[in-house]
Amino acid sequence: MLVVAAAYKIGVEIPIEMNLVLLTSSVSVDLLDSDTSTATVSRSPPPEDSDMKLCACYRMVEGGSRLQMRVRTTEGEYGEITATIVGASTPSKSAMVVKFPVKPLSLHCRAVAFRDD
Repeated sequence: MLVVAAAYKIGVEIPIEMNLVLLTSSVSVDLLDSDTSTATVSRSPPPEDSDMKLCACYRMVEGGSRLQMRVRTTEGEYGEITATIVGASTPSKSAMVVKFPVKPLSLHCRAVAFRDD
């Protein structure tokens, strides 16, 4: 967790080049700009008949096997963020699905000591 930004950094890496990463979520999530990202983000409205609250696609502009995303969750909501990573292998494509749980108090962090300010 990035405490100052109140956000999470999600990093995915695979041994081959990535084609795209599809991000869906059952909780409200804000996608934040990342300084190191070489991917183009496309957001789509989720289908009205589903429980999804986010549908976004990160398409790699330059070949790469690593992608970092920054997301901010909504405090009090719980569910999961699902990332479907599609490799750029030929002649057939392969995909991997990774699920990240989101806890209700996901933006809370433990304070070891109190600050004077």
